[in-house]
Amino acid sequence: MLRELLSEMEEKDIIRTSCSEWASPLVPVWKNNGDVRICVDYRWLDLRSVKDAQLLSHQANCLAALGGNAIFRSMVLTSEFHKIPMHEQDNKFTTFTTPVGLHDFQQAATGPM
Repeated sequence: MLRELLSEMEEKDIIRTSCSEWASPLVPVWKNNGDVRICVDYRWLDLRSVKDAQLLSHQANCLAALGGNAIFRSMVLTSEFHKIPMHEQDNKFTTFTTPVGLHDFQQAATGPM
């Protein structure tokens, strides 16, 4: 099942074969319906990354920026999860180990971004 998912992700250009020195371990997570979700443990990479010094905006400022609008848009990102392209030079940091070799993400996924 994992090999099939990896193959499907390669066909969709979400991942590709890699030879990066930054590989992190794959953590397969089984869903309630029996499918597998690919997760990667990036804790090792996080410890070696330069932290972003920019602070997040305060919640009150974010709400004020909405400007009193009454209509807001919401999005369900279940099928659009891997649609944000990454810079080529950053792909190597997303590399993960699998039973069939190393792969990296070509589209952004949650976690290291």
